[in-house]
Amino acid sequence: MIPVTVRETVLIHAPIERLFQLSTSLALVSETLGMHAIDTGAANGLTAGHVLADSRVVWSGWKFALPTQHHTLITGFIPPHEHLTRLGHHDLTAEAFFQDTQERGRFAFFQHDHYF
Repeated sequence: MIPVTVRETVLIHAPIERLFQLSTSLALVSETLGMHAIDTGAANGLTAGHVLADSRVVWSGWKFALPTQHHTLITGFIPPHEHLTRLGHHDLTAEAFFQDTQERGRFAFFQHDHYF
C-alpha cells in the first residue's frame, strides 16, 4: 500500500499560547471529533485535561459509520517558546509543535503533526 500524506494549513489570528492550549485540550478535541477519551488503565493515560509529551489517549466513538477505538501516543511535544531545532525539527516558521501517533486503531499507520 502506498502511504498518503495530507497537509492542511489554517491561518488563525490569535496568540500562539492560546492556540496551543486549545489544540491540546481533550475536551475540545472530543467535541470536535465526536469521540470521547476512555480509561484503559494504560501508563500515562488521560481522559481529561491537556496532552503532554508521552501522554496516551484512547478515543472511542463512531467514525466512518463504524465503532472505533483509536489509541494515541503523543510522540513529540514542544510548547511555545522552546526552540524546535534543538530536537531536529527544521521548520523554522513554526514556534511550537506536537505529534500524535496511532498505537492501535483502524489504520495501518497514522501520524499527525501539528505545527504552530
